[in-house]
Amino acid sequence: MHPPLLDEAGLASAARWYAEGFSKRSGIQVKLDLPSGSGRLPNDVEMVLFRVIQESLVNVHRHSGASIVDIALKQTPQVVIMEVHDDGRGIAPKLLDRLRTTHANGGVGLAGMWERVNDLNGKMEIESSSAGTTLRSVCRWAAPSCRCRRKTPVKARGGKVRIFKGSPILAVGVTVEIDLTGLGQPDIQGWHNIPY
Repeated sequence: MHPPLLDEAGLASAARWYAEGFSKRSGIQVKLDLPSGSGRLPNDVEMVLFRVIQESLVNVHRHSGASIVDIALKQTPQVVIMEVHDDGRGIAPKLLDRLRTTHANGGVGLAGMWERVNDLNGKMEIESSSAGTTLRSVCRWAAPSCRCRRKTPVKARGGKVRIFKGSPILAVGVTVEIDLTGLGQPDIQGWHNIPY
């Protein structure tokens, strides 16, 4: 199910909508810690994270015996980390080892989550004990292509470099200022400092 709300209002609104419906249907309380005012993520990242939320909540309902689920989202300009933690009975150690190493025996839904996150150059981690399970998804995406204002490559260590769309960044260990004006992303217009 692809909610139109995801396209229209973004991940935070769609997650709240889905979590409220899930709580009503299952009786499991869902607590959301989603940043407000941080802007939209790329569409493919929002879709993957929404699918992870859906599948995680389905798995909690079917398998964990949990009464509370916490979902937290942390983001930087190119990385987003989402954690889904339940207070259920946890995953048996042998099954947890298989899930971590081969992603097998997790069912179609869990395998689909691993694949979707992996497609975004991301990773998934599972931690589990008798106090519950935490599923952590880390998704990355490419920064906009930028050009240096200078014609010569920047080879600085530390400091700041001002760059613009179009040429590669060749410096490592600097903080770059990127002008994202005019890239069609109204939430990220202007200058941004990004460690590189």
